[in-house]
Amino acid sequence: MRTRLPTAALPALLICALPTAAHPQNTPIFPDLEGSELLEALVDSYKPWSTPGYDDARDILYGDIDNDQDSLKGVYTGFTVYIDPWGDPSDEAYQGGIDTEHTWPQSKGANGQAKSDMHHLYPTRIQANGARGSDPFDELPDDLTDKWWRLDSFLTSIPGSLIEEYSEQENDDDLFEPREDHKGNVARSMFYFYTMYKDEADAADASFFPRQKDVLGVWHSLDPVDSDEISRTNQIANHQSGRPNPFVIDTTLVRRAYFPTSIDAGEESGSPGPPESIVRSFAASPNPFNPHVEISFALEERSAVVLGLFDLAGQRVVTLLAGEQRSAGEHRIEWDAGTRSGGVYLCRLGTEDGWTETLKLILLK
Repeated sequence: MRTRLPTAALPALLICALPTAAHPQNTPIFPDLEGSELLEALVDSYKPWSTPGYDDARDILYGDIDNDQDSLKGVYTGFTVYIDPWGDPSDEAYQGGIDTEHTWPQSKGANGQAKSDMHHLYPTRIQANGARGSDPFDELPDDLTDKWWRLDSFLTSIPGSLIEEYSEQENDDDLFEPREDHKGNVARSMFYFYTMYKDEADAADASFFPRQKDVLGVWHSLDPVDSDEISRTNQIANHQSGRPNPFVIDTTLVRRAYFPTSIDAGEESGSPGPPESIVRSFAASPNPFNPHVEISFALEERSAVVLGLFDLAGQRVVTLLAGEQRSAGEHRIEWDAGTRSGGVYLCRLGTEDGWTETLKLILLK
């Protein structure tokens, strides 16, 4: 669904979106800096002196970094092709139907060194890459989505199952929503690019990043860094002046660099914490459940709402609301666990007043 987040709402959404265990490998980077001072330090310390040429960059990604036992998977649809280890990786990928997605489009400033900076390059099914084009990212309402992309095909109606595995395309406003498991990666690639190549980006289209910044911040929170993303950025660093994407290494950078007015309740000196909540109730029934559970909450007033489920390791299982505005009153959302394993899941609710709460749900199998 489309997210049009009010700027004032975002700090709370960034803070409340994830359980505290979501970033077990977080490494602090310039912990005492924020805002423009932090951005300058990041450019000085993390912008690569050089990147491989574009052809070499693609071969490195397709033949090594993104190659999993001679298979290469596109990030937008999950479409996977075989890469002959004795062939040219880029040729093999293209013949199989995969090319390179510039998360930050070339027409929006990804030229020169930026074109081959692998921190924003990903393998993508050719048709899905073309569907995205140079469109900005956003959350799309299901009933307004024109095409749903998954594997080697697309639908023109809402999928009946596996909806999180589809990327969405909307033609009227020229918007694109990546599949759920790639949203955080997209966000961190976009924050990286705009930090390192801001002049080029603004010269091409000064409105491109600001219109996406809020939803990218929410995606960064809802789809946390995992070990694969950390491994990928460190492998890329081996080919780019030893410099990883800092937004993957330290997940607090997004808040401190781009939303410096955000306050973690109780952590900063003199902070009074969030105000009294506008949430009247938050519950789940039945609990334990199998496989359906109804999650309900009631609001005193209209608010942007984040609602997601996580496993005990802090990894996102599903995003039910990604900052969507909800009116005052009671709201109910049903989650179907489907074939997921039984066990404990954490249901996290957050509102723009800074309030957040977690329910423990038990799935019986």
